Amino acid sequence: RGTCELVDLVTDASIVQEAWVEGEDIENDGAVKVHVGFRKSLNSISRKLKELILASVAPGDSITDYDLIVTGHSLGGALSTLFTADVGEYGIDAGRALPQMEKSEPWWSSLASNFFNNDIKPEDTTPPRPKSLKMYNYGSPRVGNKEFTKNLIL
Repeated sequence: RGTCELVDLVTDASIVQEAWVEGEDIENDGAVKVHVGFRKSLNSISRKLKELILASVAPGDSITDYDLIVTGHSLGGALSTLFTADVGEYGIDAGRALPQMEKSEPWWSSLASNFFNNDIKPEDTTPPRPKSLKMYNYGSPRVGNKEFTKNLIL
């Protein structure tokens, strides 16, 4: 969606960086850091977005049967970069928003309660990954430090 409202300008203007993985120490030289405003913005919607992606899979299919293309412009490009980095490194972990040191809730639990009204558990409890993951951004600002770009899995 990009920068559309005053609150988006505040998000864009925040140049402070924080740990990519919430709870990690950012004082060491090799710390992976990202723009605090972009991380907070995506953190507010990431879990729901992952739930919606997993719920959109056709009955009987798996997300591993699908290609996932993430795109954005301007602020949306920054958020899609972070989202792609998260899914690329950790899979579609709908048990949490963005990466954190704290253990995630089971990624399937909200899906089970929202769509099946029961407590199901998949055979493989590793967060699923799409068949392929691609990102196309336009006019995206820089979202992280050099260490973040080294770890970006595309």
